[in-house]
Amino acid sequence: GGSGIVWERLQFIVQLPTPTAFQTELGYHQGPVSDNFSGSYITMISADGLMFGVINIVGNFGTVFVDQSYWQSAIAASPASAHKGYLLGGLVWFTIPF
Repeated sequence: GGSGIVWERLQFIVQLPTPTAFQTELGYHQGPVSDNFSGSYITMISADGLMFGVINIVGNFGTVFVDQSYWQSAIAASPASAHKGYLLGGLVWFTIPF
């Protein structure tokens, strides 16, 4: 299978009825997700997606400011190269969620 089959199966699972309490105890997961956009299983438009994004951004800023290897590469590079490299790296990193 490919990504198209995964997409079709996730769309099928969203259309199934919500499991009963007994089925939930057995580990069944089907039906729409309560807090996600349109009940989708693959979305970033949800409260949990927003929480993940905030935690990820804060954690990555912490990594950049605390990890010495980032500072060493910035100091060792010429100012023109460092400026272009950090901007390009930031733009590339920004595209990952999309």
